[in-house]
Amino acid sequence: MSPQELPLVEHWRQVARASALGEHDFAAGLHHDSLDASQAHTLVGDIAAVVRALVILDQRYRSIPGWERLHRAERLGWSALACALDSSLEPPSYAIDALGWRAPTNVMPGPARPGLLGVLQAERNLAVRLRPLPSAINLRRIVHSQQVLSGGIAELAANIDIGLRDRCLTRQQTYADLQRELRDVGSLIGTGALAVADSADVIGRFKALRPVVDRDLRVLRAFITLFDKIDTQIAEHIETGIERNAYLRRVTLPRLVEGSGQLVTPVRERFTPFSAAGLSTMTDLVHDRLRPSSEPSAATPDAARSRAELHSAIVHRPQCPDDALGI
Repeated sequence: MSPQELPLVEHWRQVARASALGEHDFAAGLHHDSLDASQAHTLVGDIAAVVRALVILDQRYRSIPGWERLHRAERLGWSALACALDSSLEPPSYAIDALGWRAPTNVMPGPARPGLLGVLQAERNLAVRLRPLPSAINLRRIVHSQQVLSGGIAELAANIDIGLRDRCLTRQQTYADLQRELRDVGSLIGTGALAVADSADVIGRFKALRPVVDRDLRVLRAFITLFDKIDTQIAEHIETGIERNAYLRRVTLPRLVEGSGQLVTPVRERFTPFSAAGLSTMTDLVHDRLRPSSEPSAATPDAARSRAELHSAIVHRPQCPDDALGI
């Protein structure tokens, strides 16, 4: 719906737009497990404020011919008020505004950018293509590309930013250990062919760099942002794959394969869900080393002001004509 010149209709259009975005938020991981207690209370308070606003608007417009009243609006209003009072007992956490749905990003088509920008372009495309769960073999290929790229960026940043170099070297070692753990992991489901192509493009462009390539510190630091995003995606894929038994661990059985036709009789193997020991090792690696430490999100500058304006509009009572005359 396009913007309207009539203020009343425009306000309702904005409410409908916010409701649609709210549906996106809850479908994008904004659930009870992803919120702390303070954020959950803030969310309940926001929902209660919107419900109270709808109830008040329903009361004010009830005289309009053809207006459809809310079902049991009075009870709905009292319930919203109770939730608002309960949530106000705890200090709010407006950092919740930074969570929820974001518009999806697309790959950057076209020819490769010159120098490091071309590598950064391919790395960004990899972050976009990495959304679906990759198969185990494709995951190993992607992990190997990140190991190689981390070491290469560390070399470029050696004489420019020591902190950046050390961070990339740490990431290189993390991916080397992760690659070793993934050697005995297999899967029957998963995709990732496009992501593998982008990861190969990353390494190909990086190896094609000239020795005297421009080492722009801003470009080098931009890799850290993409590294954190890719690390989070890979960590989530590993956790989801293990939880859903999409990723299985190869174990050897105390028997040999008979009649294999080979000079050396191979050991019988089987893929099974992760054991407690294997799960503990992988979990420690993913949680403690791979997943980047997330800093608390900061509240937006107008978070408190916008909520105060909404509260002021809710408690406001229009002045009746008799009141204006002093009656």
